[in-house]
Amino acid sequence: MVNNIAVPYNSLRRIIQIPLDQIIKLLVSSFLTASKYAKNALANVLKIEDKKILLALNTFEKKTITVTKYELKKELKLTSNTFIIGCVGELAKRKGHHVLVDAFNLLMQKQNNRIILLIIGDGPEEKSLKKVILNYGLSENILIVPFTDNIFNYYNIMDLYVHPTIAADDLPFAVREAMSMGLPILASDYAGIPELVKNEYNGILVTPGSSEILCDSIYDLINDHEKCKLMGENSIKVFQEKLSKKMILDNYKNIFFKYIK
Repeated sequence: MVNNIAVPYNSLRRIIQIPLDQIIKLLVSSFLTASKYAKNALANVLKIEDKKILLALNTFEKKTITVTKYELKKELKLTSNTFIIGCVGELAKRKGHHVLVDAFNLLMQKQNNRIILLIIGDGPEEKSLKKVILNYGLSENILIVPFTDNIFNYYNIMDLYVHPTIAADDLPFAVREAMSMGLPILASDYAGIPELVKNEYNGILVTPGSSEILCDSIYDLINDHEKCKLMGENSIKVFQEKLSKKMILDNYKNIFFKYIK
């Protein structure tokens, strides 16, 4: 099972790994990847024929909501009419939080409504992000919350989920989790994300790394409640069609039975 994107042999570290990769290639009958993007990358790097690489999406156990929206908003000191934009993930450069913070700063210059950006995660970029947020004067509008045992409590109060990845990502669990909660998704058009987020259906796909484009897309969505609602409903449909436990287990069953026969 390959849970990341195969990296080309364009560095000394990867060149050193060539013998091991070739041994694995010889010993493994079939590879499993979680996205078509990862499948294509693996085929290109290891020069493996397409039929040897199988696609097997994975899913997760959805946790029960343990606090009400009212209780959590009260804990975070948010009013009931606050529009909440959420983002979940490791606070690392590759996740693009700095792009999102820049976009939010641009957004606040043209949007008067009560809006909060809720960033949930821990990581090496935490201090840097907090410094930028402070410099923008947005400490009351952008909240950074450490990872929590039940992230679904937080998805439950979000109105829009944003995933601004710029590098080293495949099929983010956070996007899938947000979809399962019926959230419209605004995400980078990157790696395996477009395989789950259908542009203008259950979300919007944007160019990675552009704060201006991200800002404009957020602005359009927060000012079109009907569009947000419809995209959220479609997120659940896509999740049920592709990521429900039954769909995933049926797919694995078909893969295993292929070899049992």
